[in-house]
Amino acid sequence: MKYILPITLLFAVSFVYGAKPEKELPESSCAERATEVLKNNPDSIVIHIKGLICGSCGVGVNFSLKKLDFVDRTRFTNGVLLDAKNQFAVVALKEGHRPKRESIMQAAESAGYEAMDYYMMEGDVVRKVKL
Repeated sequence: MKYILPITLLFAVSFVYGAKPEKELPESSCAERATEVLKNNPDSIVIHIKGLICGSCGVGVNFSLKKLDFVDRTRFTNGVLLDAKNQFAVVALKEGHRPKRESIMQAAESAGYEAMDYYMMEGDVVRKVKL
């Protein structure tokens, strides 16, 4: 019983200091970084989420995005891979499904963030869709 407070404090401190925020990155290089991600995951979309600067921040984003009907939950972690360094959420698409603009915006907003745009492969070309 006497160890509960120290253990709780240790956990809280490690959680706060372990979640190191990344710097917010310029929009200009988003397409280049998204292209690199999509080369390895062509049947996915890369969503640029403004303000997603640490892994802990992305818990709500992950939770909201994985619920969308076009997400293939068998890939990544329930269909979503967070990349706070690049402010991306990589979402695996179900075969034959297309992302829904409005759903993406609502999912990000419900988690307290703004989805700026998303990138997807169309043939050999990366297409940017403004949200």
